[in-house]
Amino acid sequence: MTFRWTQMTAASASPLRIAASEVQPWELWALAGLLGFALFVGLLDDTGAAFHATIIVPLGLASVLSAGAIHAVQREPLALWTGLFWMRLSTAVYFGIGSLAHRFMNEIMLTMLRDFFAASDAEIARFNLLATMCSLVILGTVAFASQLWPQRSCEPQKGDDRLMLAAAFLFGLPGFATKYLVIFPNAMGAFGENAVLPGVLTQLVWLAPVSIFLLVSWTLRHRPGWIIPLAGLVLLDAFFGFLRFSKGEALLPILMLVLAVLQHRFTFKRAALAVVLLAALFPVLQSVTAAGRAELIARYGTIRSASFGERLAILSGVLADPRDDDQAEFQGALVRIAYVHAAAPAMAMYDAGQPGNSLSYVPLVFIPRLLWPDKPLFDMGQSYTELLTGSDTSSTWMGYFAEAYWNLGWLGVPVVMIPLGLIFFATGRYTLWTLRNGEWLHFPAVFLGLYMGARMDGLIAGDVVASTLTILLVYAVARIATPLVCDLVGSSPAPLSRAIQ
Repeated sequence: MTFRWTQMTAASASPLRIAASEVQPWELWALAGLLGFALFVGLLDDTGAAFHATIIVPLGLASVLSAGAIHAVQREPLALWTGLFWMRLSTAVYFGIGSLAHRFMNEIMLTMLRDFFAASDAEIARFNLLATMCSLVILGTVAFASQLWPQRSCEPQKGDDRLMLAAAFLFGLPGFATKYLVIFPNAMGAFGENAVLPGVLTQLVWLAPVSIFLLVSWTLRHRPGWIIPLAGLVLLDAFFGFLRFSKGEALLPILMLVLAVLQHRFTFKRAALAVVLLAALFPVLQSVTAAGRAELIARYGTIRSASFGERLAILSGVLADPRDDDQAEFQGALVRIAYVHAAAPAMAMYDAGQPGNSLSYVPLVFIPRLLWPDKPLFDMGQSYTELLTGSDTSSTWMGYFAEAYWNLGWLGVPVVMIPLGLIFFATGRYTLWTLRNGEWLHFPAVFLGLYMGARMDGLIAGDVVASTLTILLVYAVARIATPLVCDLVGSSPAPLSRAIQ
């Protein structure tokens, strides 16, 4: 199967084709069946049944969501860019496979998890019930919204690649300038260990990976001979993220390169190769960044320290020296996805009459830090870790599902997950409209919608509400800026399509 978005025809815009990126009925029935099984096991109050439920339910959840993601992208490759696609995948990894990760850990890692929180089989089964219920509500909300607002069949408009190139530079200049003149020096401690950057700067830095995708896409279409040196620059950008000892900063440029290649000519063989590549790269990044951060904390007591040269020396030492016995036993990739041990204590605290208050931060998102310099930080993962372990040198969070429960109990499922499903529905439609019509100045909104879905382990205020607010701003600015930029570069904006309503 091969797909190019520049060669779409009216046939590809049929109602069946358009709706393929959303929810299929069999997904809802399968999740409902899993939910019924989890509820039945919970009513039995049997230790053996709870043990089996901790295996069957997360395996089923991961299988259903992964199959749904594959089915969506098989019928509509543009679904690869929707938040709903990445919600399925990240939930399958973090709260499906991740709920089984402790069963494959050695004793050293199990002891580490138990020191954080020793979750029983009953507590794990209860979280699996929550994850299944939340997934069903999100997908059910999208399915219901799709019935109320069906998509209309309409031939997509061919985008103008001059606008794509212009957008790549318009996003790249502020994105990379912010990244290397502000964010990177701040990570080195140039502005002081306690420096707090305005939220607008942390949002601007997301324009850098957007620029990478657009520039790689344009190069593949028009200057394929330039792709090797351009890929070298992308890998250099990833290397600087590596020096920050940040998995996300190191992996994101590579992910944008891979997605651009896949979108240029999508085949399942290429997609499978990309998955294998990223899966092999992740444990290496996890191990090296963990070792690098540990060395920074040992030397300075914080990761926001050390010059460029010192970090390069630390990185070289980590890569060159053989790992000692303790490091060899460190299963970082398994620990990274084992979120059940971060979520179970939040559920236990709510049940014990100690609810969280992280949702109270949602209104604060709308107040710029420039107007409120003492605005509270959104790094609640550090406070949560300190609450459970007494240590403030690391940050651990529970994800959207457990956060909703920690604040509101079971009421948090509809109160939080229904709006989240509506956000995935709206951003998914926005994504398809943007990509089908080549509206490249809207592309940062596409990236943020994808980001929200991939960050199911994240914070509702910081990752969902802030991103949604930014998407609304992007839409307003892009609608105004698109005709101006088109006039500047001599291109014609595509007529507004009604394929996505």
